[in-house]
Amino acid sequence: MDPNVPPKTTAIRKRRWRIGAGLMIVATVSLLLWMLWPAALNNVEKQLVGTWTRRDSPGSVFITFHSNRTVAFQNSKLKPGSGWWWADSGSIYWDEGFKDVMNMRVRKILHGGLDHNKYTLLSVDDEGFRIFVPVNGSTHDWIRVPNASVAASQD
Repeated sequence: MDPNVPPKTTAIRKRRWRIGAGLMIVATVSLLLWMLWPAALNNVEKQLVGTWTRRDSPGSVFITFHSNRTVAFQNSKLKPGSGWWWADSGSIYWDEGFKDVMNMRVRKILHGGLDHNKYTLLSVDDEGFRIFVPVNGSTHDWIRVPNASVAASQD
């Protein structure tokens, strides 16, 4: 240590701490904006936007994919749910919100296995889509329904 250089003062330490804290805040806000910034829907997702019911039990189960990537579930036997969704040419994923995602991630880390919220998208067009459920090996066909059918089934 050079005797001609005065020791660092408390003011310099405080300034460094403030700069470091400011950089952490900027980094955190930037990360949140990046994660929450709405990405444009791809062609598959555009076809899926709308309300759907299962072909084998029409009117008892509804799922609505919104263009802001939120999803709403309605089942005559269970309470309505909501969450997030996204899709690509080979898979579709929907969940029931943050708690569901965290439970699934912890379960997958601890026990391995398949993601219960990810399905194989076999086909999609304007009138229907078909998914394969890897967890139980079943295939489900969904058909598009008008929104008026959903409202009528809730009465």
